This record gives sequence, structure tokens and C-alpha cells, in this order.
Amino acid sequence: MSISNRVRTEPLTEAHADELYQGLLDSRIYSFIPEQPPKSLEAMRREYREFVEGAPSGSNEVWLNWAVRELPTSQCIGTLQVTVYSDGLLWVGYKLIPSA
Repeated sequence: MSISNRVRTEPLTEAHADELYQGLLDSRIYSFIPEQPPKSLEAMRREYREFVEGAPSGSNEVWLNWAVRELPTSQCIGTLQVTVYSDGLLWVGYKLIPSA
């Protein structure tokens, strides 16, 4: 889905890890979020597989995860995540590679 004339989102898949891994190693991304850079490409693939599978059964959450792709270059530049909680509250997070 195009969200502007510069970027679009697409459902996050395990394959996006291959495109994003190097860019998401940059420690500047993690200055203000309680996460660390991915430990390895395989760990990142595993994490993305879990995202695709969705929230754990019984959690009463809905997980929505997208890759963000820059339209002019077709480069994958980050992720967008939304968690919908049973009480209707939302958690929204994103990571963009610094060059974006």
C-alpha cells in the first residue's frame, strides 16, 4: 500500500530480513527504543517469522507488521509495527535505516 509518493508498505515477511539486516545494525536506531541491533541475520529471520505467525494464542492481541519500501529506489528502508490490544489501545513502532 502506498502511503505517500515516496514510500509504500508491504506485509512483512522473513525475506525482508535479508534486505534490512545490514541497515538495521546501525546502533543509532536503538538510542531511544528498548531494543538492540539484531544479533544475526538468522535471528532476525526468526523474529520476522514470529511476526508473520501473529500474536500468541490467547494474548488477545493483533500484530500488524509491514516493511517500508522507498518507491524511487525500491529499497527496503525499515519496518512499521502495530499491536492492537483487547481494550482497543494501540502500540505503534517503526524503525528506519539512518540513510532513509
